[in-house]
Amino acid sequence: MQPLCPECNGALVEIGAYFICESHGQVQPQPGEPDDPLWGIASGLPFPLAVVIREYLAEHDTFARLWRLVDTAEVLTRFAATVALAEVRREADALPEVLQAKVGKAIERPTFGAWRMTLESALQASSRLHSSGQAPVVPELAGWCENHLLVALGGQRDSPERAVLALRNQLAHAVRRGELAPLLDAHVATFRLLLESSTWLERYELAAVVGVSPHLVSLTGLPDATGRFPAASMPANAAMGSVLLRPRDGDDHRPELNLYPLQVFASGSEVGGSAPVGAAQIYQRFDSTKRRAEFTVFTGAVASVSHEGVVAQRLVRDLGLLKRRRKELTPLEGGTPPEVGADFVGRHDELEVLRAAIDAHDSGLLWLYGTAGSGKSWLAAKMVEEYREKADGNVVVPYFFRAGEEGCSIDSFLASATRRLAAFAPAEADPDARVELLKRLRAAASTSGAKVLVVVDGLDELGRAQPDIFRMALAMSLPRVVWLCVSRPGTVAAAAGAVKVFDRGLGPMTDEGIRAMLTAGLDRLRYDLFGQDVGDHNRFVDVVTRRSNGLPSTCACWWRICGPAASPCRSPTSSPTASPPIATCCCATSGSLTSRL
Repeated sequence: MQPLCPECNGALVEIGAYFICESHGQVQPQPGEPDDPLWGIASGLPFPLAVVIREYLAEHDTFARLWRLVDTAEVLTRFAATVALAEVRREADALPEVLQAKVGKAIERPTFGAWRMTLESALQASSRLHSSGQAPVVPELAGWCENHLLVALGGQRDSPERAVLALRNQLAHAVRRGELAPLLDAHVATFRLLLESSTWLERYELAAVVGVSPHLVSLTGLPDATGRFPAASMPANAAMGSVLLRPRDGDDHRPELNLYPLQVFASGSEVGGSAPVGAAQIYQRFDSTKRRAEFTVFTGAVASVSHEGVVAQRLVRDLGLLKRRRKELTPLEGGTPPEVGADFVGRHDELEVLRAAIDAHDSGLLWLYGTAGSGKSWLAAKMVEEYREKADGNVVVPYFFRAGEEGCSIDSFLASATRRLAAFAPAEADPDARVELLKRLRAAASTSGAKVLVVVDGLDELGRAQPDIFRMALAMSLPRVVWLCVSRPGTVAAAAGAVKVFDRGLGPMTDEGIRAMLTAGLDRLRYDLFGQDVGDHNRFVDVVTRRSNGLPSTCACWWRICGPAASPCRSPTSSPTASPPIATCCCATSGSLTSRL
């Protein structure tokens, strides 16, 4: 677990070979190195990998060590995907259109599974280029991924005792500590083999161009006790902002891979005297504004860094991350479903109930109701997302009413739903919009051969017009057409013949659900959360549960206040490699859980 300051019980921040307390100036040497050959292996690997491997090896708590194992596997996957994408980009300044289509959505909001898919897609594209005569810069990558990394990851439907991805899902849904020892025993040996198989990375050096007077630093292993990385020889063509992966054999004629902008490097402000701190960062996701690219920082501390301007522009331009998604999600007259955050968890059981209700009905009207902030819209948006991604011909017609927006009317809904069913338009359009929608729903259900799901959220936003939607849904109750209507309590839905998804409405989240949500949202700060565990109870979770009344919207506010994004370090828009105050941000953020209790 993360060491605490003996004076204030706040989390100490790892800077180089020391732990520092921002409030009391406590500086403690790190614990002795474990007697494990893997500790030495990590010293020769790229910095982001070395950090997470050493954290895994140094962790003794079973629950935290399982999460360290998952984190290490995810960073390995993200790094491998970054390298594979860089191999593809070496031939052109942007990714091929086919690859953009496959990985654009995944990289914009990446989950662990999305990074795995990105890696596989990039390896396939890279293999096609190599078969046409281009020699890879990192020839070992494809074989290692195929024979070791992807085997260890497995799939989300595999057993959590066998696959790291399935293990991650198991941990995310609040597994009790008593259930963990067998899971750790099942993974330790095979995960060790994976780490031992990664020693080929010692043949390559990760380096970054930094400073006002550009110079190269070697990002291999961990920085020294002052937080510094050693200097490296500067290639003639290295541009500011470059993060390079290059062979160590000294052959200046061998090419190098530029991992920017998926990986960046920033050296931070001074902490505790004259110790400049550097942090290698691997791209994590775009923030909600779609203008900043957020990175996970690897200093041993916990914070996130957002880069605006040039970095975000290059991600859009070079990787095509937003082009297709914006086209897919362009609202018609409003009513577009909200995007489901990759880390929004904690409603697993409720989502299963909703899936089962939809699957059990061939037609009719389902009613999902609950109080404000209970997560109704998220559950509805999740079902829209799942139906869109299904390959069995199902059709989904979503509309989300929002009071005050132009599209908050039944006429707007009818226009939007009719356009979404354009492929099923009759030969002659009916002047009555409701009749036209009915015809297209009937055509969609009979043509596709699968189910048509109409999701209408925010009915309470319609005011007095709300009953009209229920009457319309009942009137259009066709075979293979299911309506899911979502609203707050107190509507006429029950009297209108709707089937309740939950007999008493969507209730508050459980302690386990809130813990799962916090664990996902806090990112690397989750280990501070784990430090509050006493048996199966957690002081911080208890406080959040009590103060939020179990409402997901309120819980989300807590992890936004206390989590990595609470103290974002943003570089100026004019320079993607300017030096944000990383160390200061890390110190302030890492103690935020305990200080806010």
